[in-house]
Amino acid sequence: MSPEKETAAPAGTGNGGIGKVIGAATYRNSPPSATEFAPLVIAERFRLPIHMARTVCELAAIGGRLA
Repeated sequence: MSPEKETAAPAGTGNGGIGKVIGAATYRNSPPSATEFAPLVIAERFRLPIHMARTVCELAAIGGRLA
């Protein structure tokens, strides 16, 4: 059996499993700033709500100043 025929095409796609191709430009995201990233890390690490993590970061001067 040839390698092309070993896997089945995903259901619901035509053309042998080849669907729409979306360019990488569609998904360009800028990296989060330190004021956004630090509270997310603190919230996940210590299982805090995001508003509490923002307060912790502001009081500890982590990630720059919050507006």
